[in-house]
Amino acid sequence: MMEAVLTAFDPSVWGWLRADPISLALAASAAVSAVGSVVQGNQASAAANAQAQANDNAAKTAEAEAAVNEAAVRTQNSRLLGKQIASTGANGVTLSGSPLDFTLDSLVDAEMEALTARYQGTTQAANFRTQAGMDRYSAKTAKTNGYLGGAAALISGGADVFKSMKSR
Repeated sequence: MMEAVLTAFDPSVWGWLRADPISLALAASAAVSAVGSVVQGNQASAAANAQAQANDNAAKTAEAEAAVNEAAVRTQNSRLLGKQIASTGANGVTLSGSPLDFTLDSLVDAEMEALTARYQGTTQAANFRTQAGMDRYSAKTAKTNGYLGGAAALISGGADVFKSMKSR
């Protein structure tokens, strides 16, 4: 067992440690570049994931606002229709014929306004969710690119070190 440990530290086995300073600098540069690429990819991934979370939150907010706006439109239109019906009755007009048609048209318009408020919020929420999905994809791509860039830096640096050591 002791012989295996001593052999592992034999200078002939670890001869690359006696490489010229240029080869060592090339190896160090490759390692730093590889680590930098991985770190940059991870940071870009974290930023994209944070943006995806922000867009998910914005989608929830848009849906909540849509529900509030829809309810507010319905409440406001209900009050207006109530005043309209009360005014018609106060003037001695019965709710038939043209006044009834006018009231029914107002009800339809009021419902369309409420549904439009809901649709706008739902559409906005869908847009935020789509953007969140794209952000998550960007996060995965950034991380993958970081690792690929790190691997490329190590391979390129290793080739440079090999050329440097071979030319001695």
